[in-house]
Amino acid sequence: MKSNRKIHSFSLILSTLVTFILVSVLLFSIVQAQEKIVLKYGHLMATTHNLQIVGEWMKKELAERTNGRVELKIYPNAVLGNETEMVEGCRIGTLDMTPTGGPLGAWVEKIRVVDMPYVIESYEHFKRCFIDPGPVGKELAGEILKEADLRVLGWFAQGFRITTCRTKSIMKLEDFKGVKIRTHENPLVVATFRALGAEAIPMAFGEVYTSLKTGVIDAMESPASTIGAMRFCEVAPYISHTDHFFLLTALVIGEKKFNSLPADIKKVVLDVGKESQYVMLDALEENIQLGLSQMRALETLETWPDLEPFREAVKPVVKEYGEKYGVTNLLEVMKSLK
Repeated sequence: MKSNRKIHSFSLILSTLVTFILVSVLLFSIVQAQEKIVLKYGHLMATTHNLQIVGEWMKKELAERTNGRVELKIYPNAVLGNETEMVEGCRIGTLDMTPTGGPLGAWVEKIRVVDMPYVIESYEHFKRCFIDPGPVGKELAGEILKEADLRVLGWFAQGFRITTCRTKSIMKLEDFKGVKIRTHENPLVVATFRALGAEAIPMAFGEVYTSLKTGVIDAMESPASTIGAMRFCEVAPYISHTDHFFLLTALVIGEKKFNSLPADIKKVVLDVGKESQYVMLDALEENIQLGLSQMRALETLETWPDLEPFREAVKPVVKEYGEKYGVTNLLEVMKSLK
């Protein structure tokens, strides 16, 4: 009898212990699931830029849609490094999200299709190619995930690049002949301006204003928002809407980080990423109008040349680099969506 009571007592203790362990594991899982998740978003621009505006929108939406479980911390002004360093940070986990373009070419050469001149003709054309239905964006996103271990959450339009010159307006193709224009060090960009008749001079961005003022260069090209904010028109008052490149970036998150998130949080991150593309377009329009107003407040002459001759002039460049980067098929898709 005593032996049976001991067995019963031991069984009761064991049962209680197992129940305690199971309850503890369940409670730990619940607490763990409710712990705050911090995502770090880094970008290159100032706190007035549209990349900051869309970051603040994402911060608000992620917090509201997860009842405060997700906090997005924003790091502007390249405080976490240059663009390449931030992309690498997303890959290794020291950063979570960043908007990027060129550095992705180290893993996916096809991404360089976004650098091609005159392949995107309008904001609606951009949306058809990259967002809805977005076949180009989907193909590139698949390649980026496969090769770089980065998930594309959305595509951010940054606007058309225009030309501002210190000596004359660019009204026709011939006006580009002999113009010394600042570019960044990208063989495709250099080849584009040579095809247009200009003399491409790669130069650090920080040197541009002084170089325009002293006549080292004649012109520079950038989105209207940048030209307006940096007051380049003070020394280069001839503004020409050449719209030669369309600047866009991919909002990426490290795949390892994404896979570590609970399923419900993953869905929210994907939804917010998709919607952020349209928030960015709205912020961009405001940014462009601000840049134009800043330029027009100075003594400037603004012109809109016929772009068809410009498009014709760069076709050999598009063909050459399209074959080099293996994006001939994507260029055809983009052409079909005009």
